Amino acid sequence: MKIKPISHFKDEIRDREYFEHWVKQLEKANQRKYERIEVKTSLGITQVWGLNSADPKLETLVIFPGARTTALIWDFDRGLDNLNQKIRIFLVETNGLPNLSDGTTPDIKTLDYGIWANEVFDKLEIKKAFIAGASFGGLICMKLGITNPGKIKAAFLLNPGCLQFFFTRFDKPFL
Repeated sequence: MKIKPISHFKDEIRDREYFEHWVKQLEKANQRKYERIEVKTSLGITQVWGLNSADPKLETLVIFPGARTTALIWDFDRGLDNLNQKIRIFLVETNGLPNLSDGTTPDIKTLDYGIWANEVFDKLEIKKAFIAGASFGGLICMKLGITNPGKIKAAFLLNPGCLQFFFTRFDKPFL
């Protein structure tokens, strides 16, 4: 896998401490403890947060976050309780984004993020699962669907990113 850019916290020590404190505050507010799982992938260490992850008999949901965010936002105000059933949940911190995973990033134009997502499945010993992704996470779900469609029971894509070019400057055309 060819590594493109590498992202990192501006102040590695201070920003990691801030993030860890934020996770503790979320756990306190939600009155739950997130399981911490680190897996080694071709992009380095990938941080995964788990809920009910030790019970392989439960249905499994793997969640990929949008860009510049953490997968834990899916559980603000115990949002995952809205699923209304007990399932294994893995919240994957995408490598190359501002979180506790390593900052290595493949070229977004390749299928490498799909290959990486499959590595995460393999390391977590997930044979087949429901997947969900918002924005950039939706793109990762689509790439996993291309590289390993047999591992997906169903995909839930919320505003999947990178489907269309867009410009952030007004001097560029919108068409």
